Amino acid sequence: MRRFLQYLFVLFLALDFAALIVLFQKIEGTKLSIALIDIRNALITKFVSQGSELEAPPAELFKHGFLTDSPEERATWKEILNNTVRYHDLFQQLDQTPSTVEKAKLIALSFSRNGSPVDADGKPTSMYSNYADLLFKISTIMEPRGCCSDHAQVFVALANVVGVDAMVVTCAHTTCAFYCPELKKWVWIDPEFALLAKRPNGEYMSSLEVRDANLKGASFDYDFFGTPQHDFAKMDPRSQEYYRPETFCPEFGVEWGNNELIRNKYDHRFLFLPKAIRQSFEIAFGLRPIYHYLDDAPALVAKSFRIRMASYAVGLLFLVGNLAFPIYCLVVWLMRRFSRSAVPGSAHVVLPEIALESQGHNLVV
Repeated sequence: MRRFLQYLFVLFLALDFAALIVLFQKIEGTKLSIALIDIRNALITKFVSQGSELEAPPAELFKHGFLTDSPEERATWKEILNNTVRYHDLFQQLDQTPSTVEKAKLIALSFSRNGSPVDADGKPTSMYSNYADLLFKISTIMEPRGCCSDHAQVFVALANVVGVDAMVVTCAHTTCAFYCPELKKWVWIDPEFALLAKRPNGEYMSSLEVRDANLKGASFDYDFFGTPQHDFAKMDPRSQEYYRPETFCPEFGVEWGNNELIRNKYDHRFLFLPKAIRQSFEIAFGLRPIYHYLDDAPALVAKSFRIRMASYAVGLLFLVGNLAFPIYCLVVWLMRRFSRSAVPGSAHVVLPEIALESQGHNLVV
């Protein structure tokens, strides 16, 4: 048994070392990266049955654990960004803009440039590495560069700085929603491609309303507000992969928090660590929001359950493989320690009274 557990322990130490090597490699955009994202999402996803739970007013969401930045954190970031010419001008313009929808457009246009261009093989270039923090993205994303999740992160952060509640939405690709007090609703926005959506009567639509309209084939219009350099200035969004009605958003979820500023504060301290490790710490300490998905996508629910169960099984296997031999050694040591024979002087030994004769003397012991 000892030899078997010893071999098992060495095997799992080797597997631990191999896992660390993988985590420290540049795997962004690979199949392994996608698999790790699926595992992460499955482990930190909550399913809800009512869409209204995901689009309640901000005050209601905050009561149910929706993470957000403090006013002090927002003020600190506004002071930092206000010292740059570009954001000083943006903040002045936003102060003179009463409409929340128009503010959201200005925020998106302050950096939106379609994201990373692609090379001759169709692969995106100018992507951010795992070690790019929020401030670096805010400073450079208008080059253009970054993917949809980078644009969503920057939009939510800048919206927070100027007091507009926003959140990340997983629908089509990674997009956003911002709360419009004038309309008393969340309004969907794609900050990467400069899109909003409107009903035929001109009313701006929420993320769920856009999704339902696509699923039901209802009439609505995409409201492009970008520049001539944006993709959708020259093409209909519905002709693009993300926005085809038949494939638009079969799964709908929101990130349960918009605390990008405070999250970056802690993330920045550990930029030397791989993104997966940093995110694991953020989840463990309650800094990273979990995802809330609608449970009306059976395939997603089943997939999430399978991945979660498999992850628990692998985690348990690694736990047993790493701890079985040390625990075995500890148990053996404790058994030997407490079963050791008593030594003289260590305990009072009672012997029966025995009469002995020794050289004519009676001794009683």
